[in-house]
Amino acid sequence: MKKLLIAALCTTFFISCNHKSEPGKFVVSGQIKNAPDQKIFLEELFFSEKNPEVLDTGEIKNGHFSVTATAPEEGLYRIRMEKDSAFFIVINDKDELNFSADYGKLNADAPTINSAANASLKKFITSIQTQRTELENKSAVLQQATAAKQTDSAIAVAKNEFDGKEAAYKTFITQYIDTTKDPVIAVFALGYSQSIEPNKLQQVINGLAKRFPKHMALNSLVAQYNQMIKQYNAKPHEGGMAPDINMPDTSGKPFALSMLRGKYVLVDFWA
Repeated sequence: MKKLLIAALCTTFFISCNHKSEPGKFVVSGQIKNAPDQKIFLEELFFSEKNPEVLDTGEIKNGHFSVTATAPEEGLYRIRMEKDSAFFIVINDKDELNFSADYGKLNADAPTINSAANASLKKFITSIQTQRTELENKSAVLQQATAAKQTDSAIAVAKNEFDGKEAAYKTFITQYIDTTKDPVIAVFALGYSQSIEPNKLQQVINGLAKRFPKHMALNSLVAQYNQMIKQYNAKPHEGGMAPDINMPDTSGKPFALSMLRGKYVLVDFWA
């Protein structure tokens, strides 16, 4: 499911505002406290196997920096420094984004950015990291109980706790996608839905097109996802209907094996 979603999205996400002097232009500027002087990069992120693309290169001087890019609609970017592998994720939902972080705390949820979308993204990342950690802990307890050959009741308790946490995690993902007010965050959250059954996810994804009809990249994703689901359902898979077998009968007329459904059939094998 993860590959399905990742393969479906090959475009980027940006926002354009009518009042901009240059359509689609946005600036990310601010301070990374305690950061040594170095280059800083503004990169476009892709939800595919394509590597991030550098859109602008700036300089950190005494902790301050500024980078600029142009885009047709709201999208997902990252701020990366030359001398550190850590990076910060940014959504361009405003013309001017004021960025603040500390070099001593380099992680995805560390920066403060003056926009609603970035505040929501930070909250989502923090929540999802907490839930994934709790789910991994429950999984470890279940595996340990099984490996130690504990009593059936002890294993059942561990399994019920894991199943409950997993169900809550999936519900959180689908509800978040279904209620977020930002199209880019919705697509970002889809990246965590690989464990959710396609039939439960499809309705949520189709709802995105109705809520964000003007977001080109998101609607392209929805169309590609539905096409792949259609192809997936057309192929034989576990739990699905086996393809019918057709052949001519003894008189040369078309005959389908499904025509024998509900009938007693004598099968004669020759060796």
